[in-house]
Amino acid sequence: PWYLYADYIKTVVIGNGITGVGACSFEDCVSITTITISGTVKTIGDYAFAGTSIENLTLPESVTAIGDNAFEGCALLKSVSLPETLDTIGQAAFRAPNALTSLYVPESVSYIGSNAIGVTEGNAPIYNFVIKGVAGSIAEDYAEHNGIIFREDGYVEITDTNSGTSVNIIGEESKNLTLTLQKVSDSLSPAVLLANNEYALLYNILLMNGDEEAIFEGSASIRLPIPDGVNSLAAKIFAYDENGGFTEIDATVEDRFFVFRYHTLGHFVITNADLTNLITITVNHRFTDGTEASPSELIRASLGAHYSVKPVSLEGFKADNKTLSGKVEGSFTLTFTYYTIAVQTTPNQDTNEPPETVTPPQTLPNKNRTWLIVIEIVLILALLAAVAALIILNMKKKKEENERDAITAAATVKKTVPADKFADTIVVPEAPTQEIDIQSLFADEPEEDIAAIEEILNQTTSNEPNIK
Repeated sequence: PWYLYADYIKTVVIGNGITGVGACSFEDCVSITTITISGTVKTIGDYAFAGTSIENLTLPESVTAIGDNAFEGCALLKSVSLPETLDTIGQAAFRAPNALTSLYVPESVSYIGSNAIGVTEGNAPIYNFVIKGVAGSIAEDYAEHNGIIFREDGYVEITDTNSGTSVNIIGEESKNLTLTLQKVSDSLSPAVLLANNEYALLYNILLMNGDEEAIFEGSASIRLPIPDGVNSLAAKIFAYDENGGFTEIDATVEDRFFVFRYHTLGHFVITNADLTNLITITVNHRFTDGTEASPSELIRASLGAHYSVKPVSLEGFKADNKTLSGKVEGSFTLTFTYYTIAVQTTPNQDTNEPPETVTPPQTLPNKNRTWLIVIEIVLILALLAAVAALIILNMKKKKEENERDAITAAATVKKTVPADKFADTIVVPEAPTQEIDIQSLFADEPEEDIAAIEEILNQTTSNEPNIK
């Protein structure tokens, strides 16, 4: 693209098959801190990475031209490794501000543009900046013309005595450098599946400067021993980067060693498989409604390889297949569908009844759960209101019954009063809570009865001694 600006981009990977990075592609994308360029890129366009925040730059052997201002103003840039295939460095390609103190220019370079290396924003030479290279090269001419220090730098060879692996790099301080060859794996599985007649041996070449990984300028000349049993005529060497990409390397064979040049160390694969044309298997994990149960997987394989893929483990769900397997004949997609499974409860030991089958509840979307909660609250309130109404009606009914019982009891008492009207207390059956006024019971008696009672009382008082 002509111009791309995005503050959130941090890492840029230029993949296999891309032959050039366009002009201004990532200009002023200050958030970019890391770029990885594949071995198919030949040109870096004008202002392609100007103003980014990259710290280390390593260009592959495929790059032949760097455009004008391509890496100008990369303030954090502190190390640059240029390939031995490089031919052109455009003007102001590495102009400050940056953190570079030196730069090795390969002998292959035939053109360096004005103010390309070791100068400030005002095109003045940077104090104590060093350009390294071969005597009589264009690098020496550029340094002398711009008043920059030039130093002829030779190669330093470091060897791993255990394996015989060696690297030749530009440098002068080698006393703290150590080299180690590590065999990582006899296979690339599970990242890559190979056919039955194919093999892949993964190695790691590690160069250390004391306790830190060494950063070298230019490219390294590498001698890697050929493993026992490997046919050097059929074997290939690939660089394996941290993003899982493979870059084939052109190597020669010398005394059972692969000899090649590469711009960085790290992981290398010795194999008879074609790792640049791998087939992709996409594995999808879906629920029955089509939603994603687990992120999709990408498996790479060579033609004719056998695959065996299992579903992921999801609690409460079971896939429609235990394993999907077969032979790779081209790119394809596999899909696992996940169903809810029944959960077996503990059987009833007393009745010997079979265990009850319970289907685990499925999680509903948030919106549906909210509506269910609202409905439950409304139902609970309605139930409470109904219970309260029943209680009130029951209390009202009991009150009415008590009033009717009181009236009935009063009437009964009036009809059943004994003839002895001189009693001080009258007991009313079945109405213990009702208080009866004795005078009110006799309020309706005829007046002659009252007079007769008064006469008897007077006589009784006068004859009191005779009454027992």
